[in-house]
Amino acid sequence: MANKKKPDKKSNPAHPPPVGGDGDKGMQTRRSVLGDAHVDKAEANKTDFDADFQEYITNSAWGAVWSRPGLTKRERSLITIALLAAL
Repeated sequence: MANKKKPDKKSNPAHPPPVGGDGDKGMQTRRSVLGDAHVDKAEANKTDFDADFQEYITNSAWGAVWSRPGLTKRERSLITIALLAAL
């Protein structure tokens, strides 16, 4: 089964950007937290099956939640670890 990449949705009017997040800001935040190598690898391995989910997470979690003011990246990371440990 070959990995097929979906076309860039930013240039496709049939797929408007999601409400509640900023894809560019989300990608910047994602890269600053996870590192370029990890994000590049994830983007290169994106398939038709998970492309929409990855875009949603980048826009919603990284763009809308992690990018908003009020907490440092360190504080956000500590909260995330605490919540995962509580589960």
